[in-house]
Amino acid sequence: MSAKKTLLNAYRGIVQLPVQWGDMDIGHHVNNVVYLRYLETGRVAYLQEVGFPNMSTFEGIGPILAEIHVKYKLPVTFPDTLSVGTRVTKMDDYNLFMETVIVSEQWQKITTTAEARIVSYDYRTKQKAHTPPDLKKKIAEWEQLTI
Repeated sequence: MSAKKTLLNAYRGIVQLPVQWGDMDIGHHVNNVVYLRYLETGRVAYLQEVGFPNMSTFEGIGPILAEIHVKYKLPVTFPDTLSVGTRVTKMDDYNLFMETVIVSEQWQKITTTAEARIVSYDYRTKQKAHTPPDLKKKIAEWEQLTI
C-alpha cells in the first residue's frame, strides 16, 4: 500500500486537486488562503456524496461553515497534486464535526489538517436547523458512528 493510501485510509470522501501556478504567493508556496478553498472543495464533495440537501439551491435546510481550525504542516508548491480526505468524526442535532487532511503527491505526506464545524442551516429563516435524520443516518452508516 502506498504512503498516500495509508495516510488517507480513514477518510471516506477523497478528491484530488492539482496545484495551480496562481495558487502560490510571493514566497513560492501555496498561499494560506488557498488551502481554505482546497478544504472547502473536500467538504462540499463529501456533503454532496452523502446527499446533504440544497447544496446548490440554498433553499430550505443546507450546510453552512460555522468554524474551522487549520494546521499547516508542510509547504506545498507548484507542480503537485493534492488528495483531500474528509470525514465526519461526530455529530449532534445541529452540527457535523468534520476532519480533513491534505496529502501531497510529491511529498507523500500530510501537508495540512483541519477541523471544521458545519451547522445545518435554514436559509429561509436564517437560523440553525436540525440536521435531517435520514442524512444523519447515512453519515453514521458511512462513518460507522453511533447517533
